[in-house]
Amino acid sequence: MRFSDKDRKLRVGSPERYPDSKTSCESYKKKFAPAEVTIDTLGRKNEKTFVLPGRFKVSDLKAGVQARVVKGRTLAVVSGRFELEEVPSRSK
Repeated sequence: MRFSDKDRKLRVGSPERYPDSKTSCESYKKKFAPAEVTIDTLGRKNEKTFVLPGRFKVSDLKAGVQARVVKGRTLAVVSGRFELEEVPSRSK
């Protein structure tokens, strides 16, 4: 996920799903719009680190470019929750 440095809003995300964790090229990927991600809170752990819990929902994840086993397949919907406990901010 990439956030704006100015207002800390989500700019773009790119979820991936690996059906078989042993095969890294067999994946589903998609870039999604910020509207498909909900940030519950944007808190600070300290001056340079954020805490970021939320949830996401993405439709139509296509098989990755290098996928062979899942080539041509699409996942209808993938959703879930995340809780990032240490998100460092970039220094300017």
